Amino acid sequence: MIYLKSWENNDYQKAHMRTPKYVVLVALIAGCGVMPSGIADRSIDERFRSKIAEYERECASGRANYADVGCRLLKLSPRNYDGPGMVTVEGQPLPIPQEWVATKEGRFAHSIRLPQPLGADSGYKEGMSPQQYFEHLCAKEAGEFIYRTVERVEGLYQMRPRSFAGNDLMSHLYAIEDPYGHLSSTQEFPRFVRPLRYRFFETAAQDWSTTPQSQRGSVHPSYFAAPKPGQVIERFSGYDGKNDLTAKKEFDIAPSSQYGYIWRGVRRPYDRESGMCQ
Repeated sequence: MIYLKSWENNDYQKAHMRTPKYVVLVALIAGCGVMPSGIADRSIDERFRSKIAEYERECASGRANYADVGCRLLKLSPRNYDGPGMVTVEGQPLPIPQEWVATKEGRFAHSIRLPQPLGADSGYKEGMSPQQYFEHLCAKEAGEFIYRTVERVEGLYQMRPRSFAGNDLMSHLYAIEDPYGHLSSTQEFPRFVRPLRYRFFETAAQDWSTTPQSQRGSVHPSYFAAPKPGQVIERFSGYDGKNDLTAKKEFDIAPSSQYGYIWRGVRRPYDRESGMCQ
């Protein structure tokens, strides 16, 4: 997975910011780990495809309840990385699932070109075990790369909102782009907004006005206001790092931040086949 804390001075930025400014702060590349190998004589990819084929037979026969996780998994795509639904982008050495670029934020994230620590083949050698390949990527590619730093940054804009990844996505070898990316804005902003950090945090507006009173908890009432037409940004500020009631939310028509961050999944040869996601 790559995190890009950046704003590119391009049409996307001009359309979404009041004060465009170019800067690339940090790129972070990390692997998610190796899934349990289970049956030693079959690859993770082979076991996944076999299980999907089993689900197809059961769901087609009517023996399985449609609500079963197996039948739901059949609706997720892509089924694998050598089938249909893959697209080529500027920022990745290999084709990626078209779902990754289904939004303008996704297209922007995957258009950013960064220096590749490894070649397009990532150093994969035939016969590598999943653990060996994972350790190779960790040693040669993972890390934190600082391209430029800036001072006096008051707030951050989360350019590509995250959606919750439920059990279905987390059970699929290929469909999920980022297994760590299922945090909501309420979980993101306390990392940034507090004394000695940033004054505010911005992301895409969400309407929580229909949240039942019993589920609102001990947060400020402003969380549950509804955005007005044209208000596409929500901004959190005031959090003292201790009391949740000090954090307030307001809506706006555009971000105020000069700087933002974005994320994207990474494709490497034989990564998902080996049970790895990045």
